[in-house]
Amino acid sequence: MEEMKIKRALVSVYHKDDDLITLAKELYNQGIEIYASGGTFRFIQDRGIPARAIETLTDFNQMLGGRVKTLHPVVFGGILARRDVDAEEIKKYGLVPFDLIVVDLYPFSSDKELDEAIELIDIGGSALIRASAKNFKHVLVIPHRKYWKWLIDKVLIEQRGVVSLEQRRQMAAKTFYLSSFYDMRIAGYLWNSSELPEPITVGAENVRQLRYGENPHQRGWLATNSSLPVRQLQGKELSYNNLLDIRAALSLIKDFPELVTCAVFKHTNPCGVAVGSSAVEALERAWASDPESAFGGIIIINSPADDQVIEFLSDKFFEILLVPEIDGDLLSRFKKQRIIIEYDIERFTEEFNILSWGDGLLIQEGDNITLSKDIEWVNGIPDEEKIADALFAWRVVKHLKSNAIAIVKGRQLIGAGMGQPSRVRAVQHAIANAQKFGFDLRDSVLASDAFFPFPDSVEEAYKHGISVIIQPGGSRNDKAVFERAKELNIKMGITGTRHFKHL
Repeated sequence: MEEMKIKRALVSVYHKDDDLITLAKELYNQGIEIYASGGTFRFIQDRGIPARAIETLTDFNQMLGGRVKTLHPVVFGGILARRDVDAEEIKKYGLVPFDLIVVDLYPFSSDKELDEAIELIDIGGSALIRASAKNFKHVLVIPHRKYWKWLIDKVLIEQRGVVSLEQRRQMAAKTFYLSSFYDMRIAGYLWNSSELPEPITVGAENVRQLRYGENPHQRGWLATNSSLPVRQLQGKELSYNNLLDIRAALSLIKDFPELVTCAVFKHTNPCGVAVGSSAVEALERAWASDPESAFGGIIIINSPADDQVIEFLSDKFFEILLVPEIDGDLLSRFKKQRIIIEYDIERFTEEFNILSWGDGLLIQEGDNITLSKDIEWVNGIPDEEKIADALFAWRVVKHLKSNAIAIVKGRQLIGAGMGQPSRVRAVQHAIANAQKFGFDLRDSVLASDAFFPFPDSVEEAYKHGISVIIQPGGSRNDKAVFERAKELNIKMGITGTRHFKHL
């Protein structure tokens, strides 16, 4: 059965609004017989559109407070019947075959209390769409309201109610995809296990193709199960690499809620980070951290953009500016090709990190620990200004690729070394970067994302006047490292937490 003319439909939806009326009217205009369940039937009938209650088939009223409406052999017989194979049983049981099933599942929400959440677990609707999808050779299933427009415009109006086998198959595939994702959300809400992580699915309700992946020869997609915590105001379409940089920027800025902070990113690494008394001061200091790398970078500020921010950026080349808020008049002063984005940091979460590994997945919890003041000082306690720098440096180094070193002075990143194969080389790289842009390293603070395996990194820091080091500790050589720091009069803070960031 390549093509099929829709003659009879069953409609059972959660959302009852003008879109439903538009759909029901078009079904009627096409001469399609409409059956509907419970509240859906009453909603359609009350607006003068001819329809039949599902009870006229089942001779059985809904029960258990509406929990059971469509769960009946006559209904599912009409959905699952194969017109060719089951003709005798269709006649024997007086089944009424359905050609179209339209369902909009209860919107399950993990934000609800248990009793309310349980009542939002759709049973009848899930059963309807799965049965219809199984029998796609004979039934077109519409499992979500986002497909109503396609049904109306394409199938009912353009194709006059005739639907192809391939269209039915594709909707069946989308149905099982949606159904599995719906069930995973419920499983995650109910899950209670100390042995396994909460169930994780890489499926998503929304998938959109990107211009390309990391490189033009690679295809790329963005799959999400909710709206993004960002809103693009202008500029070209976001690329795969843009989205990686934006994620890195949001991850860092979430760790700096107390002070006005700006960060500049390049290839997912922060090349500049600083605080300021205003947005423009933070921006100026972050840009000055490494103005060479800042060229064409991604800027994020945790304060609304103002006239001074716009003025500073007027002669700078950057690709993306992320701010929590920007006035429309200020926005108009940017060149149209600049990507300007408003973000809501409260909606940005990194509960899990998921990477492919062959045909499997590597899954870990997000690195959501942010150090406050729980530092063990093994060689004297620095003054308050140095402690503030140490805390700042520790938050920054967490967002650099390991092996990572961050050098900070006055809560400004002045040197960064990242992605190096040895820790001492990362230290040398960070020092060289600071020197290149004329920063005075004397009395600065150095943070390392992991322990020092040897005292050589401490000795390298001493050569350039670095007076405070913060690191996780945990090396078998900790004693030797601590002793060397004491000999060189470098105060060393131990956090007890490592922040490797490989990808």
